[in-house]
Order: sequence, then structure tokens, then C-alpha cells
Amino acid sequence: MSTQQRTMPNNVTFNSLIDCAVRCDNHQVAKDMFVQMRQRNIKPDLITFSTLAKGLCRWEQLNDAIDLLRQMKELYIQPDEVLLNTLLEGCTKKGKIDLALKLFEEMKIAKIKPSNVTFSILIKL
Repeated sequence: MSTQQRTMPNNVTFNSLIDCAVRCDNHQVAKDMFVQMRQRNIKPDLITFSTLAKGLCRWEQLNDAIDLLRQMKELYIQPDEVLLNTLLEGCTKKGKIDLALKLFEEMKIAKIKPSNVTFSILIKL
């Protein structure tokens, strides 16, 4: 009789599934994976939030993407330049200049150094 070991999913597992869903443009699976992750008490990390934000911005669900910042703050996870650039790009696509400038201000307050990518996104605004 063989013994099967059961591997429990962790945040790397869920991050991979969310990334796959985003790359395949499957909105619902990406969101469901995030919900399942939280239901299993697996703490999302910066990669989780960045990946999901990328998808939400691609799918023009900017309000949901911005809400991720609130959730990150609740978990004491600091956004990075890449995540904020993703949100800035989402603002550009939706013409949300005021929101983009607010995000850029938050970036400065958090002492996150903007890159050339950041400035090129702001120029597009």
C-alpha cells in the first residue's frame, strides 16, 4: 500500500495560480483564488497584490485595484514602485489624473523612489 503525502497550498501556490489566471485573462479565477487564499488564512504578500493589481488594471477595474492598497495597509504590507506604477498606468488608461497625482504623492510620502518608468507614465497623463 502506498502512502500519499498531501501538500497544502501556500502563498507561492496561490500567487502562481493568480498569475496564471491574469496571464490568461481570466478575471473570475484570479479573484476567486485571492478569496480562497484569504479564506484559508494564507496571508497574501506584495507579489499577490502586485499580480492581482496588474490584472485588475488590465481589465479596467481600477476601483478594485485601488482597493488593494487599502487591503495592503490593513495587513501592514508596503507597496513598492512596481505596484504603484501599475496603478498609475491604470489611472492613465481611465483618464483619472487626480487619482494618479494622489498615488504619486503617496509614493513620495512613503519614500518610494520613482523611476524613469514612473515619470514616463506621468508624462502620458
